[in-house]
Amino acid sequence: MMRDVAIVGTGYSAIGRALDTTVGALTLDACKAALNEAGLTPKDVDGMATYPAAGDSVPCFYVVESLGIPRLDWFEDLFGWMPAGITPVIAAAHAVARGACDVAITFRSVKRNRERPPGIGYGFRVPGDMQFRAPFGDPMTSQWLAMWARRHMHTYGTTEEQLGAIAVTFRQHATMNPDAPLRLPITIDDYFASRIVSTPFRLLDCDFPVDGAGAVVITTLERARDLKTKPVKVLAGEFASGPRPDWDQWEDLTFMASKYCGENLWRRFLPKYLQSLGAPIEAIGLFGTAEDFLDGVYQYPGGWIADRYGRRFALILFISLAAIGYAVYWVLAAWQLAFVGLALVMA
Repeated sequence: MMRDVAIVGTGYSAIGRALDTTVGALTLDACKAALNEAGLTPKDVDGMATYPAAGDSVPCFYVVESLGIPRLDWFEDLFGWMPAGITPVIAAAHAVARGACDVAITFRSVKRNRERPPGIGYGFRVPGDMQFRAPFGDPMTSQWLAMWARRHMHTYGTTEEQLGAIAVTFRQHATMNPDAPLRLPITIDDYFASRIVSTPFRLLDCDFPVDGAGAVVITTLERARDLKTKPVKVLAGEFASGPRPDWDQWEDLTFMASKYCGENLWRRFLPKYLQSLGAPIEAIGLFGTAEDFLDGVYQYPGGWIADRYGRRFALILFISLAAIGYAVYWVLAAWQLAFVGLALVMA
């Protein structure tokens, strides 16, 4: 039985460049602030998740011992090289929803090492493909994602002016946040005056590394109604990695893993959609089984069509069939038609 969950508290530490404190102290400040906003204490916490990234944070049990949390029924240290600070919040929401814990606190903290340049491959041996790239000056996400940006420009006609509009808009948002390190507004002229970092990215396209920590408290919606803050209900959250873990090794550089997250998000609500159309529970279960079955079976005719008529023809065909299938979902008049849409979408 899945439970409704909600965010009931958020907290931040001090945020700034080269703060004279430790990453552990920043983390505890954020967690205490989030619990205080929720009206909870460390003794209420029985779940925890964090994203320690590339070793610039602290693990869950540092917080457990420092705050005096008596016990955890669930925890996750979600390690990864990619910038996915939202992942512990999604994982905690899932854990509370399925009953693995009742009150979860999630956090992300950063204390940058100012003694070496940013990126992967400085000061230690690196495995995998990075051992061949780092020695030649390819350690930064801005370099890897520059290829995605160029491909997007080539395929969709994206312009540098549009990239600049994003930077100007984000800075405008920062001017309204009293905790933001950069609060001076910029113009499109300022954007084009900033130096190129990795074509087409300029300095003002890049992030501004800071020290700091943030925390979020999640609990059941039922319990949240009795706490001192107005709860924010979590509708859904999903993970996805895509076909390969390295950004620059994808076959198609026009989309990222968020595409797969989006597909998973709507599928979560499809059973409730079918139920609202009058589908019995047996039909909803059969729908999920049919989805897994078609996912495996379609690999064989898909490969044959690609070999016989070419990958471009196969791609256009399958995308067209999927588009028709999504249209069927959109205009469903009876739940039985969902199986027609599924047969087309899974192509």
